[in-house]
Amino acid sequence: MDLQEVVFKVFLKIPDEFLSKYPTVEDKLIHLILIPHIALIAGLIVGGNAIAKGHSKLRFVILVAGYIVFIYGGYYGSLVVPLANAWFIPLMIFYFVIYIIMWIFPPTAALAAGRVAYDVTRKIVGRGKEIELLYEELEHRNDELVMIVGMVDETTANQLRGELSRKPTASSRDISKYINKATSVAKRSFGTREGLQQWLHDLNTILRERQQIIKEIEKLERGLF
Repeated sequence: MDLQEVVFKVFLKIPDEFLSKYPTVEDKLIHLILIPHIALIAGLIVGGNAIAKGHSKLRFVILVAGYIVFIYGGYYGSLVVPLANAWFIPLMIFYFVIYIIMWIFPPTAALAAGRVAYDVTRKIVGRGKEIELLYEELEHRNDELVMIVGMVDETTANQLRGELSRKPTASSRDISKYINKATSVAKRSFGTREGLQQWLHDLNTILRERQQIIKEIEKLERGLF
């Protein structure tokens, strides 16, 4: 077991889907450690100030205890990492713009801008959660696709699994060679016409639903940036 596995899998408990999403060490350091830790520590500081206002030692205890709970409870990898990466950068850009507006314009205009910032922040965080749920649904569709291909061609199914592991949002065109190969095998292997038609119907249904999920993810991600 190398150092990366110890840090990301054993200590931080980050799921494989996020590790494969950021393949290089630099990407992992930025997206799996730096950005989520900034978001987590900032949130814990805000929570500590709200709970133990005026008690610095108690705030420190809450900060440390909260960090331990998030790390060893598995919430860091399953919750903090996806949410932080979904809204951290757009929020930083947005708050920088709001800061400039508050510096240039009088307090009344700054107050109005602050209200706008609050509304936009709430929408961005909600959209980030929606994207996370769509990725989970896409993972289920990818598993179903590999399973139905494996019914007729196990070798092609393993190749397809590797492709979808590297790029979960691969389009139907990107994976068409695997689908076409499995379809050719199915036409030769099914004993009845009805069995082949049912297999093709199930395959096309999964592909259609999968492509719709990918379009929704792309639409929401464009809305974040």
